[in-house]
Amino acid sequence: MTASTTIAREFANSKMLMQFSLSFIVTSVICGLFVIIVLYCLTLKKFKSKSEVSKVWHNVTVNGRPSRKIRKQRSVRHKKKMASSAITQAMKTCKSEPITENEQPTKSASSTKALKRHSPEECKDVFNNPSNKKQSPKKSKVIRETKDFNHPVYKSISSQNGEINRMTHQQLISTLKQFNLDSSGYPDILKKRLKLYYMESSLGKAGLDSHQTAQSFDYLCVIDFEATCERQNPADYLHEIIEFPIVLVNTKTRLVEDTLMLFCKPLLNPKLSEFCTSLTNITQVQVDYADTFPVVLETVNRWMKHKELGSKYKFAIVTDGPWDMNLFLRVQCKLSKLKFPSYAKNWINLSKTFSSFYKTSRVKLELMLRNLGMEFEGQPHRGIDDAKNIARIAVKLMEDGCNLVINDALT
Repeated sequence: MTASTTIAREFANSKMLMQFSLSFIVTSVICGLFVIIVLYCLTLKKFKSKSEVSKVWHNVTVNGRPSRKIRKQRSVRHKKKMASSAITQAMKTCKSEPITENEQPTKSASSTKALKRHSPEECKDVFNNPSNKKQSPKKSKVIRETKDFNHPVYKSISSQNGEINRMTHQQLISTLKQFNLDSSGYPDILKKRLKLYYMESSLGKAGLDSHQTAQSFDYLCVIDFEATCERQNPADYLHEIIEFPIVLVNTKTRLVEDTLMLFCKPLLNPKLSEFCTSLTNITQVQVDYADTFPVVLETVNRWMKHKELGSKYKFAIVTDGPWDMNLFLRVQCKLSKLKFPSYAKNWINLSKTFSSFYKTSRVKLELMLRNLGMEFEGQPHRGIDDAKNIARIAVKLMEDGCNLVINDALT
């Protein structure tokens, strides 16, 4: 009897404890909901709507600083306020009495120009009718130089371009030969060449600008360095220039006027590897008896000065990629503790130009020649021969109507 009583009491106590715990949880939930409702009401009192609250939270950063969106909105509001203030001030000026002959015009604190006074009717007309505002000389110049592409000749050119796009390779070759044009190269290049010919002839017959390309530079200095190398270059391997060639191209005559080829003596790796010798065809004797790079660079600078490059004539460096200036010359100048030449900080990357002008993918030197229907002349991977072949591509681009401009820089 005693045991059963004890069990009954324990059951009753556990039941009461469970009810108390449940009541406590329910009370806590209710209190939490009440606090949330109160905070929500306070928030709605401060802001007009829930969407405005959301906007505020989305327009601030984590540290509480206004976001770019908020700063832009504030800037726009400030500009509108300033513009409105300026218009109000101008209208007040219009209503005031005109300036007498002896009175000096007042100057604005933010401008050194005198404030010209007009009649209220003139001011109202100017501010309400933007077309009456006087255009600046720069804007009017741009308008004058805008070409009228509504001329019927442009429709004819577009139609002719469509016919050229549908031509076969053999048709392109025969058409180019008919006009005594160069018929060597891949179809895409032939199409570009024929389109340019038709465009110039059509515009010339219509009495319009024939779009003949004037080159940006008087001379092109085509450079292709050769440097020390191994069959498997280590990650920390430093390339030293061993050949410094330049091919000078006159952009007006499109002819090679002069060449310069100098060997350089390497100091970190004075002994050329067998791989380097077989690749470049540069012998150990040639670099052993050569000058060091500082002397070679000084010789190059004197040669350029003698040619009046940079003084009388505008010139640009031309390479077939970014490596000659961005890698070889940069590393060599650091090794020799020399200042990087200012004329070599920007150059014409012919691979980029070729791809952009002929609408092809970027390819190496040999493939650019093949696309133009030409073969490599000389010893591949020999600096002077590479530079001569790069110059041939540059000349062909100019003949096809391409303006060679700076498109790469030191990074």
